Amino acid sequence: MFSSYPGASPLAEDYFDLITCYFPIQFKAKPNDPDQIDGSSLKNGFAQALASSPVFAPFAVPFLVEKCGDMSDVEGKQDACDALSLCIRSYGKYVVSKYSKIIWELITKEAERVTEETDEMLSQLIETLSRVLSLSIIYHVDEVLS
Repeated sequence: MFSSYPGASPLAEDYFDLITCYFPIQFKAKPNDPDQIDGSSLKNGFAQALASSPVFAPFAVPFLVEKCGDMSDVEGKQDACDALSLCIRSYGKYVVSKYSKIIWELITKEAERVTEETDEMLSQLIETLSRVLSLSIIYHVDEVLS
């Protein structure tokens, strides 16, 4: 969205605030809802909105890292980690390398208190971060050798 609109970056924090004021998303679908809106769709939309442009990174990454690390609600923690993983993949290597230190601090902190419920989300986050950063190394080596 923002990449299509030059000069939209100054508004990124305002849009970020509008998006994140609804987090964590707790939604129960109405029975027989003709629009078939459900919590999963809203959570996916939330994550996609934050991942839509790297201009959100300075706000989204610290916000999601905090939510992944501090939420006692396992479902909210899962939603935050899912959104963070999507943002990492979407923002790409240059943006992610800037925030890799705080993401890695989250991973090491969470690894010390991992539970059965959080093991999968932590593994997904490690895999996503590793994949994006390793692509950065591969591309750099290719550029040097070319």
